Amino acid sequence: MSSKFNQLNISDVSNAGFNFKQSILICSVPILFFLIESLRVNSFASLAVIMMHHFNINAYLYAKISSAYLWGNILFLIPFGILLDRFPSKSIIFTAVVICIASNLALGLSKNYQQMLIFSFIAGIGASAGFILAAKLIKEWFPPQYLAFMIGILISSAMVGGILAQAPVLYFIQQYSWRMLFFLLAALEILILIMSLIFVTDKKNVQIKHSTQQAIFQTIKNFWCTIKCPVNWIGGLFASLMNLPVTLIGALWGQPYLQTVDHLSAATASCIVSLLFIGVIIGSPVLGFLSDKFQSRKLFMILGAIISLILSLSIVYITIKSITILAILFLLLGLSSSVQSLGYTVVSENNPLHRIGVAMSFTGMIVMCGGALLQPYIGRLLDQNRLGAAESVLQYGAVDFQHAFTVFPISFTIALLLVLALWAKDKRVR
Repeated sequence: MSSKFNQLNISDVSNAGFNFKQSILICSVPILFFLIESLRVNSFASLAVIMMHHFNINAYLYAKISSAYLWGNILFLIPFGILLDRFPSKSIIFTAVVICIASNLALGLSKNYQQMLIFSFIAGIGASAGFILAAKLIKEWFPPQYLAFMIGILISSAMVGGILAQAPVLYFIQQYSWRMLFFLLAALEILILIMSLIFVTDKKNVQIKHSTQQAIFQTIKNFWCTIKCPVNWIGGLFASLMNLPVTLIGALWGQPYLQTVDHLSAATASCIVSLLFIGVIIGSPVLGFLSDKFQSRKLFMILGAIISLILSLSIVYITIKSITILAILFLLLGLSSSVQSLGYTVVSENNPLHRIGVAMSFTGMIVMCGGALLQPYIGRLLDQNRLGAAESVLQYGAVDFQHAFTVFPISFTIALLLVLALWAKDKRVR
């Protein structure tokens, strides 16, 4: 691997004229947008039992609703990334939030499974702009020494959404209804829309104007440079594999798993799953800070993969009767898997500002593919040998979940091998 990937290409932003309060205010809008969209996608875990019975569908079909959202993300991350490198951030976030508001209202009014599937996909389209927009503005408005920490904060904001999607959402839909949840999300995003019009702006000195012909050429060049950079692939694949506890346990199957295998109530299960998100909230900025301090991404990524592997084996294959121990294991898994944020950091610091939209969207696409492919796959594994013989009987056994959750130790092993095999070739890689 060429040593040029070790050079931080983030000299675009310096300490000169840096205004911390202004930067925080500008970046807080897309971060809040990302938080709300995280709440929406992770709420499918709390909605699982209610909506499976409401629409009379099995685990595989229900997982397709959640994965449709992720596929909307995947297919439109690159287009939004290209647009973000060409047009003002205010225009991009305005368009994305309007799409999300409309899709939330439509989800709340959906009358059948097919409508839920379509509107979930549309919601994913709008949400695809959230992360890359926040990542671009962070790189644009913060100097290099803040980069890993701020991306850690960005990842943590998604985990806050994940926590709110557990017990709070479960309580909300029990008191009101699942339809009211989507209406509430639409109302919150109307506030985000207003904030984006007031606060979001780009630095004037990074706006580059091209003719139409130059713009097309530059877009193709940026995309080609992005996909041929090994660091972008490594960072994206690593982040995707380490993000699986969030997309598979936190966003969808965590509560049903704990209720079935450990015989916990829905409320207790949601609280334990919340600890997974709390672990990521704590771990992402802390690991970002430590990796900056020790000037090493690789060391923390390797340690995170090893610890996550050990924890996943313990959770899946060891019968744990203590709620306290379960809670600790989920918290630790969140802490260890939070090294996913370093995958994003590596990509961000090894791409110039004029290419950051495409680079981060490419990384996000790889990350989302993991959840989009494996959410329905786990649903299919659960349906293969479920206890209920009839389609309307939705019962799953501990063995079914244990079989399905083997994806975690396998994924963490691949993440570890990926870092060791590809990065050990060049000792200069941090």
